[in-house]
Amino acid sequence: MEKHQLKEVERFDYNKGDYAAINDNLMDIDWTSKFIGMTTEEMWIYFSNTLTDQMEKYIPITTYDMDDKKSYRQTQKKQCAWKKYKETGNKWDYVQTTNENKTNMMTRKLCRVFEYNLARNMKQNPKAFWRYCKSKMKNRSKRGDLKMADSKLTGDDDKTKAEFFFL
Repeated sequence: MEKHQLKEVERFDYNKGDYAAINDNLMDIDWTSKFIGMTTEEMWIYFSNTLTDQMEKYIPITTYDMDDKKSYRQTQKKQCAWKKYKETGNKWDYVQTTNENKTNMMTRKLCRVFEYNLARNMKQNPKAFWRYCKSKMKNRSKRGDLKMADSKLTGDDDKTKAEFFFL
């Protein structure tokens, strides 16, 4: 199996930042004495450098997979197109939903990469491996609701669904 590498992007995790500490540190600086003799451009550069230093110190950096975000967007487009097709019944909307190969390929690639990395790191992180195995062994066979001729959905119980076929 060829190695696939996900494009990881680093960014600040703003939800977990310590803004009180940043605010305290910025309030402790005597800005008027720092800005004496500086031009506006120099003041801006000094302020932005100071703020960036504080952000790097008090806001954690997180990584996320760029391909995962693309896959999510593609799946959302597919679901939106399907919903539109179900509402309108337009053939063009159906063509949009059947153009799902991109989504399927991207999802399968992400799954392969995840499983490859999981197997590669099994010795260091056995808990993640067994959690994944447990999730794959669960039985999730639930029958969905059926649409009757009068556009009414069948009930949640299996008996009503079974009766639907013998009407």
